[in-house]
Amino acid sequence: MKLTYDHIHCVHTDVDEAVGFYVNVFGATETNRIDRGGAPQVYLDVHGTSVIIRGKRDGEELAAGPGGWPRYSIDHYAFCVEGKLADAVAEVRANGGNVVAEGEADELWFAYVEGPDGVVVELMEMK
Repeated sequence: MKLTYDHIHCVHTDVDEAVGFYVNVFGATETNRIDRGGAPQVYLDVHGTSVIIRGKRDGEELAAGPGGWPRYSIDHYAFCVEGKLADAVAEVRANGGNVVAEGEADELWFAYVEGPDGVVVELMEMK
């Protein structure tokens, strides 16, 4: 099986807040907005990565966390930064992002940024 990346799909309680987070903190661009099943669905380009943000659809029952599906949030996803992680972290903070953890592993440095509804976005610099 050969797979290729397509998109990240996040469900949020407040779609406009979530879109604002990605636009303000990461410089995302909104590329499309539709109504699907009674909920807004917003397509974002985050530096070449497709992220879809949507709200609760009519009649849909969403779990509040892990173990249920469909559910709000995801655990985390990651972007590699071009340049220095420290510079990216400073930019995230300057844009109102909340960095909840920073650290180092054998092969990389990382920072976790808290987003709406518990989504965490990891930023990585490979060593």
